[in-house]
Amino acid sequence: PEGYCADPSLFQGTCLLALLQRLKEAHTLPDPRNVTMAQLFDKIRDVVFGKLSDDTWTSAYDSAYQYLKQFAREKPVPNIRTHPAKTLLAACYLAVLMVSDDNVSVSLVFLDGQKRFNGQRIEIGECP
Repeated sequence: PEGYCADPSLFQGTCLLALLQRLKEAHTLPDPRNVTMAQLFDKIRDVVFGKLSDDTWTSAYDSAYQYLKQFAREKPVPNIRTHPAKTLLAACYLAVLMVSDDNVSVSLVFLDGQKRFNGQRIEIGECP
């Protein structure tokens, strides 16, 4: 997650960038290379939160932000190998933070060619 969030093209092709370009406010987005992951989440929230249109969006957005803020503070930052459920939830919440949607789902499929589970379903645990 840290590498993804530090990518200089993070905002390219996103609903967030399109919205801010339309409002002539794209310059308010942080450069992902120059901030920590926690600072990135703070700065995105600062740009977006006042523009949300209703209580549904505000509630979903704040929940996403609170989760991501805590996620970014964990040391080491969780990743898909160490904490799959936390990391997948963070990916969903990042979509919300970047105003892609207020309701996001995710599925994960491991394709590595190894016979590990013999067709059995494996639970990764409760989402926090």
